[in-house]
Amino acid sequence: MEYLISIFILLIIIVPLAIFARQIQRVRFRTQSWIKATLRFVLFAICPVCLSALLIAVLVAVEELTNLAIVTEEIARTFIFVIVIGLSEIVLLSVIFSILAFFLSGNKGQS
Repeated sequence: MEYLISIFILLIIIVPLAIFARQIQRVRFRTQSWIKATLRFVLFAICPVCLSALLIAVLVAVEELTNLAIVTEEIARTFIFVIVIGLSEIVLLSVIFSILAFFLSGNKGQS
């Protein structure tokens, strides 16, 4: 079970960065508006974090219902820490993405 933490850390860090790059390209080539690209970025980037939160909730629920220790308490606490790091990364990247996408879209104060 310890290897799951490293897999989810990689997913939580790499997937939002890949989505960031792809959505910026779409704004730059004008295939999406900056608002739509920002919303799609946030929705797709939060998926790995939600997946890891769901996984830890299921594993803890199974442990509580069956008294079978699938994950230790230390691993569950580490997963929670990883989820918090992932959420903070998404908030930071979302702010950076929306500002960058706005300026790349060409809406620089034009009426």
